[in-house]
Amino acid sequence: LGISETFAGLTIIALIPNTAEFVNAIQFSLHNNFSMSLEIANSASVQIALLQMPILVFFSALASPHNATAGFTLFFPMLDLFAVMFSVIIMNYISIDGRANYFTGVALIISYLLFVAAFFYIPS
Repeated sequence: LGISETFAGLTIIALIPNTAEFVNAIQFSLHNNFSMSLEIANSASVQIALLQMPILVFFSALASPHNATAGFTLFFPMLDLFAVMFSVIIMNYISIDGRANYFTGVALIISYLLFVAAFFYIPS
């Protein structure tokens, strides 16, 4: 397709498994249950951070016990760290208010599109 592995991993591959969660969050928001849709988004990110990443590191250590360099290493480039910190700040700002409007939703979509464009144009 002519896209980098980083871009594919952060956009296309990350969106496909979570589509059902996104659809449920949108449905809850349409029924004026914003707290439930926010909880769905928060729980998905906490699940990845506290469950899936440590399990990947643990199984990587089991798969190659004699070769430490062949294991799964966590290396985060500067743009990835900035994206995570900015996402935490945005989620904190959204969670404090507890309600949203169309302007907030459009601002979130624009910030996501800016990150997608940044990850598309960074060199691999």
